[in-house]
Amino acid sequence: MDKKNTIIGIGLLLAAFGTFFFNSKMTPPPAKTPAPVIASESSPVEPRIEPVAEEGLSYLEAAQEVLEQAEEESASAVEALSVEKVVVTLENDFIEVHFSNHGGAVEGVLLKKFEAVQGEEAPYVFNRQHFAPILSLVGFPGANKQAVYSVHSQTRNEVVFRIVVEERLEIFRSYRITDGQNGQDPYEIRHETTFRNLTDRTLVVPDMYYHLGTAEPISANIKE
Repeated sequence: MDKKNTIIGIGLLLAAFGTFFFNSKMTPPPAKTPAPVIASESSPVEPRIEPVAEEGLSYLEAAQEVLEQAEEESASAVEALSVEKVVVTLENDFIEVHFSNHGGAVEGVLLKKFEAVQGEEAPYVFNRQHFAPILSLVGFPGANKQAVYSVHSQTRNEVVFRIVVEERLEIFRSYRITDGQNGQDPYEIRHETTFRNLTDRTLVVPDMYYHLGTAEPISANIKE
């Protein structure tokens, strides 16, 4: 009985040893941890470039759009300046008003009864050295001082300029002077700006501001 048990014990021991040896052969070796890369002059570290999400614009794409928009605006300004300036004049016995199709506004106002320099014949001209025409629109893309208007109509005392912005908004700018008779002010220039919506939708007109023109000193003692 003891001999039999001994044989059985040895058999079980051999079976256990065989199973351990077989499992060690079938188990895959553990994954090796990659060695860290040490930056040096001979082995530079390559920068990692993250992919750009398709849902939004990357910084470079947004910057490119801004540059393209600026180029378009600059091209429009150059194109406007290349268009020949049309000057329309309205006058009475007291003033001579010059209008420009660039901005559809007042280029300058000559005061016939006032000298620019005392003792000289040259009359005073309001807005002679100007940054922009008087009453030209500020901050109104497509209708500002760089926009080229057409002369819609003209009479002896009135001129009307017209422009269409993006085929959506029609703008009329009318100016009228008087003859100074029947108590009317001969220095008065009446102005009216009218907007007409060319679409079947509601349009939002941006806030409007006007250039008021410039006036030079009327005395040599006044410093500019």
